[in-house]
Order: sequence, then C-alpha cells, then structure tokens
Amino acid sequence: MRDSNGDGTYEGNYSGFDMNGTYKIIIYAEDVEGMYSLPASADVVQTGISEKKGDLDGDRRITLKDLIAALKLMSGISVNLPVSVSDADVNNDGHIGAAEAVYILRRIAG
Repeated sequence: MRDSNGDGTYEGNYSGFDMNGTYKIIIYAEDVEGMYSLPASADVVQTGISEKKGDLDGDRRITLKDLIAALKLMSGISVNLPVSVSDADVNNDGHIGAAEAVYILRRIAG
C-alpha cells in the first residue's frame, strides 16, 4: 500500500476476491522502524462476478436449483443440463457428483 500523493490515505489493489460475497479483511500498518499498529477490520463486498462452477442450470447464479440438479445426477436421475459439465465441474474430474453438491451447498448456505 502506498500514500502516492501524500494525503495520508494509503491505497492498494488486491485481485484475490474471486467469488461474489463478503470478505472480512484485517489491516495492519508497519512503520519504517518495523513497528506494527493495532489491527483494523473491514468488510469488502465483491459483486459482479459471473459464477460458472457449480452453476448447473446456466443462470450464472448458485442456487437451490443447482443443488437439486446435482443430487439428481448423483442418484442416477437424468437431468438435461443447459451448460457443459466442464464449465460447472468444480474439481475438474469430468463429472457432476458429490464435490459439486457440497460446493453448491456451501455457497447457498452462505
């Protein structure tokens, strides 16, 4: 982080918020002598990322419909997927199964 214009505001970029949701971040400052400040926390809300992994119905969102489709497929029930398996496959094993169901469940549970 840098105070590029000397106004006391330090700014930086981070590209690791790769899923929609709220991220809690903890911020520390370090001075030139290596002393650290007390931590400050903030919430960062990431939106606008089109979700593909786990999106079995092609609506670019992870919902209960996706979980139901994954569970049906795991049970041997035929499901017409409007997306390619490779796009929705969360662990890149070539099929929709338990890994996708768990991923979807975690995403919709928040």
